[in-house]
Amino acid sequence: MSAMAAKKKVAASDTLRRSQVAESILCAQDQSMRQQEQITRMIEENDHIKKEINALSGTHYDYVKADKLASLQSDVDGLERRYQFEKMRKNDLTKRYQLARIDLLHSRKLKGGVNVEKEQAAAVQRQVDILESRLDQTLGQFNDALSYNKELRDRIDVIREERRVFLRVHKRMEDDLKTKKRLMAEHIEKSNRDMDDRDAQLREVERLRTAVTEQRQAYAEQLRDLDTAMLSIKAMREEQTEMQLELEAREYEFEERMGDTNGVGAQEEAEGSRKAMGLPVPCNSEEVVSIAGVEGHDDAQNVLCVEKESATITSIVAQIKEALQTDDIDEVRTKYLHTGDLNFSMYKYVNELSAKKESLKDSIRDLQRLLSEEGESERQHRALIKRLEEELAGTESKLDEMSYATMQLRDAVRRTAATAEDVYAHIGCPEVPDDSVGCEKCTEANMKQFLGTIEERATHILIAFQRHHQLSAYSRILTSPSSCTLRDPQTPKEAVQRWKEGDNALTSNTTDSPHGETMQMVEDWEKGVDSIMPTAPQTAHRAVSARSLVRMMELPSASLSGGTTDRDSTLYADQDDDRIVSHEDIRKQMEVRLATMREREERNQRRKKDAAQRAK
Repeated sequence: MSAMAAKKKVAASDTLRRSQVAESILCAQDQSMRQQEQITRMIEENDHIKKEINALSGTHYDYVKADKLASLQSDVDGLERRYQFEKMRKNDLTKRYQLARIDLLHSRKLKGGVNVEKEQAAAVQRQVDILESRLDQTLGQFNDALSYNKELRDRIDVIREERRVFLRVHKRMEDDLKTKKRLMAEHIEKSNRDMDDRDAQLREVERLRTAVTEQRQAYAEQLRDLDTAMLSIKAMREEQTEMQLELEAREYEFEERMGDTNGVGAQEEAEGSRKAMGLPVPCNSEEVVSIAGVEGHDDAQNVLCVEKESATITSIVAQIKEALQTDDIDEVRTKYLHTGDLNFSMYKYVNELSAKKESLKDSIRDLQRLLSEEGESERQHRALIKRLEEELAGTESKLDEMSYATMQLRDAVRRTAATAEDVYAHIGCPEVPDDSVGCEKCTEANMKQFLGTIEERATHILIAFQRHHQLSAYSRILTSPSSCTLRDPQTPKEAVQRWKEGDNALTSNTTDSPHGETMQMVEDWEKGVDSIMPTAPQTAHRAVSARSLVRMMELPSASLSGGTTDRDSTLYADQDDDRIVSHEDIRKQMEVRLATMREREERNQRRKKDAAQRAK
């Protein structure tokens, strides 16, 4: 059972190996077919370039040479087809040989023999060697990957450090912007509050001014009324005082006169009684008569005065009663006292109004001071808002400048892209089927691909021109008999062989194209293609060559050596040398350039890292 299982396992492994070999053979065939298709496409492109160069060279059309080239090309095509047929036969035979060898090995393993162990040991050793070689290769790839990973990590560290710096700067700028916005919002809010308070204070001041004006008017009216009342009261008081004094004086005089009259009457009664009693009169009769006469005259005058004064007092009392519309003296006295009290209360009210006036004046002064402070604060706020507006205007101007610079850069990129498209279409870059440039339009993203394609196309044009120049040089060498005799016998053969190769390389499908159609195609191409840079007028008989075309285009990266001097010498100098630039040289030069760029980047990274460490 173990033997059957081992045989089944060996059969399954052999079947798997055969399927793997068959798949590898099929893959190799597919790869060879793809390579053949690429070769065919490159040949077609080369033919197209040859046709363009032949059309631009303006040389005379040689029918014999064209027929010869056509026959040689047909022979070459036949040999190529035969080569391909033989190659296919070879692949088929190789496949059959591999299958037969696999069957032989399988049958040998199934049948066994004297060398089974040796073959198994050799197979195991071979497998071990293969695995060891794979291990070595894998270790080498692993070491390369580690070194590359280390470089990438260093670069990532540098980029992260730069990113942290940029983030810190960005965060700081955002914080400053937020702080400024917050301060501006606070100042604006405070200004609004202050303006609202100012408006409220102004309204309160207007209200107070209106109230003060009304109070002043009422106070003035009250003062006028009080002045009128005080004047009337003062006049009445003066009149009452005068009347009272006059009344008191008259009462005093009346009392004196009444006393004198009573004394005279008593004396007369005493004299009468004495006379009745028969007593003598103590005074002379003349004196008595004289005294009686004088006293009688004075009494008459006093009586008249008293009557007049009583009539005056009576009239005054009647006037007072008529004015006060009352007949009661007590009521008049009560009204007089009440008027005095009212006058005193009015004086007190006037004093209170004066005190209120002083307090209102103090309040007005305080409000004026507050208004002046509010005006100063408002001026400061306006100055602050003006400064912030100026800063905002400066920021907006800087933003406009940056926007304008960005627009200029975008216009420059757009013009560069348009120029790259014109150059791409003008020099006849082929349309790659795998769409390597991304799209038909040149943009900022695919500009490098466009420039790379343009550089490759310019390189092909220069190589074709060099080969054409070499062809013309070899044709001159072959046509000159003296130069042929001076060279060694192997040189003509090599020259003829190289001439045939170059002629085949530059030969286009011109078997069906006459000379007139070729010239018409050149004229149409010259009319249809717009020049990128303005050129001076040219004569009609002057031919257009690849070198003049490339010189007119001024391609920045069309040189094969990478320098300005080499480019100028390549484009403007007479190319009489026999040097042919190969793709291997170009690849080496590009590798050197890439290595130089990588070293420069590493130095820049180390310099940045040292600067960051010193800054820390």
